[in-house]
Amino acid sequence: MLALVPLGSELERIMGSVRLLYTMLLLALSNAILHVLIALLVAHNPIHPYPHLMITCSMGFSGILFSMIVMETSLSGVESRSVFGLFNVPTKWYPWILLVVFQLLMTNVSFLGHLCGILSGFVYNYGLLNIFIPGTNFFSGIEKASWLQAEDSRFPGRARTLAPPRSELALGINSNSILQTRLLDNSVSDGIWLDRINFRQ
Repeated sequence: MLALVPLGSELERIMGSVRLLYTMLLLALSNAILHVLIALLVAHNPIHPYPHLMITCSMGFSGILFSMIVMETSLSGVESRSVFGLFNVPTKWYPWILLVVFQLLMTNVSFLGHLCGILSGFVYNYGLLNIFIPGTNFFSGIEKASWLQAEDSRFPGRARTLAPPRSELALGINSNSILQTRLLDNSVSDGIWLDRINFRQ
């Protein structure tokens, strides 16, 4: 759960608070669906059925954290990542190395839950969930709502809105600007969502 602070703050800076919340809920749902599908496939495969997977469960937030790791590493633009300060690995292998390291260090964690988190992150990165994501105008409409704008002195920065301009995001070396654009703009569905729910002031 400690990984949520750096991962969440970086993704919130890029995506905005409301969009990140919606994305985490979408990732939780896709993790659960992938978990059930893989458990069904493994339990009923004709070569070596493994029905034990159907009666195990996966709970917690770590699957979503693995999805967020996949999203953040693809947006970061760096070429390598440090694994607990011990050694560096290429960024594209970082989530997979973490999966193996966590499984070796803590044998009672859910391998399938973490694997589904990684797969769900890739599904999101490749845009396969875009049909379920409202456009930027929908999220900015919510974040600009008057009931969210009240700045409370106890919580400075609470009324944070969407990400900085795209020109600032694309400054990272080797950053994936196409993915950044997709994360911030799928305005095709703006009209559909805004017609259904009107959050404008």
